[in-house]
Amino acid sequence: MTDYSHYECLTVEKADKLATVTLNRPDSLNAVNPQMHHELERIWVDLTEDADVNAILLTGARARHFAPAEM
Repeated sequence: MTDYSHYECLTVEKADKLATVTLNRPDSLNAVNPQMHHELERIWVDLTEDADVNAILLTGARARHFAPAEM
């Protein structure tokens, strides 16, 4: 079983072969900082190597926005 507890800016929950990856910096509207950038680079490698994961859902924690609004 892969351990995701070392991630500081991301949380990972797994259920039924689905990994839910949550950007977890709601106080900054989940803005990407250097730490989150590093973790976003690494999470895909860890998830690829996890035999308990077949699909990934990316979401954001408690922020008003997850992605920029269309103009």
